[in-house]
Amino acid sequence: MMPDRLLRDELLNSERYWSVSDEAKLLYIHLILSADDTARYSGKNFTLRTRCFSGRGMETNRMEILLSELVDQDLIRLYFVQDERFIFIPRFKQRLRYYNSKYPEPPIQINDIDYKKTDSSLTQAIPKTDASLLKRSEVKRSEENIYAYTEEFELFWKSYPRHESKSSAMKAFKKVKVDINILLKAIAQQKNSKQWKDNIIPHASTWLNQSRWEDEIVAKPTNDIFSPVRTAW
Repeated sequence: MMPDRLLRDELLNSERYWSVSDEAKLLYIHLILSADDTARYSGKNFTLRTRCFSGRGMETNRMEILLSELVDQDLIRLYFVQDERFIFIPRFKQRLRYYNSKYPEPPIQINDIDYKKTDSSLTQAIPKTDASLLKRSEVKRSEENIYAYTEEFELFWKSYPRHESKSSAMKAFKKVKVDINILLKAIAQQKNSKQWKDNIIPHASTWLNQSRWEDEIVAKPTNDIFSPVRTAW
């Protein structure tokens, strides 16, 4: 059963909302309608395609592109628990009935719901002595200078072929604990992939958040029927 939702007037004045494609807007509205009262929903590609675009034949890659648009405008935030992807909708303002969720709690850094009103204390296992650290003012201070572009990030940004939403990319880059040389090598390899040569390139923030440097790379075949398809690792 779909939960009751109030689509607020402020949505019509949101620069974030009007900055994405019409198809991404439709996905966003469907996510608002589908999320539970703690602003969470499944991030599985198949679930999203069947729930939000039932009967429209949405392709897997197209769904990832739409999600990237919403992530880059901070309309949604993705997080992973035991390799499963989930969606958190910031600025949700729809907390009407209950606060427990069947979906796991998102990380504190992306959660804008007061921890006292959710199941955070159960799923995050945070000591009571550190409860003050959960105040949004404290979280905000911990994220100061997150948009300061480091030398390593500039090297990554120069190498990455899609230059959109640089600040979002920097935020994601700061969370990645991987050697810069591994990232640069993966970018160089993926530039030869069929997907990237067809100009289906995720936003840098999405690429980083989803650990896409670990993807198996399949090169785009040439016109020569005798040329084998080479797989890069």
